[in-house]
Amino acid sequence: MSVLADHQGAWSGTNQLWFEDPDQAEESPGTLTVSENQVHITWSFRGKPQQGTCTLEEIEDSVSLHWQDSWHAADGLDFLGEAFADAVDVFASYPAGDGPDWGWRIVFDLESPDRFLLRMYNITPDGDESIAVALEGSR
Repeated sequence: MSVLADHQGAWSGTNQLWFEDPDQAEESPGTLTVSENQVHITWSFRGKPQQGTCTLEEIEDSVSLHWQDSWHAADGLDFLGEAFADAVDVFASYPAGDGPDWGWRIVFDLESPDRFLLRMYNITPDGDESIAVALEGSR
């Protein structure tokens, strides 16, 4: 996938996860390993190692992304969105109990060749978006 071409390789940084306290992120070491069409992510949650993989595919003027991880998305979640010269921005919805579906957004900020910034957002049924994950990797 050409959008990831300049960012292939290994990145490391601090993974921030907003889980129970929206004002305080839980932090752990994180890595991003980027190939032509995949981003493999590692982090830990309260000492337990976690991993996930984003697999991207270009579809005409859009991009699909399949996210699967060891923490909350073992069955995976399929996203649709756009790839730009310096970013990937995709969205999916997921069931949240008996109520309406919630949204999940993943953004790769690829503006700088010296960093890979992954952000994930949780979106309420009313459209309120809040940061859930941020991992800024450097080489």
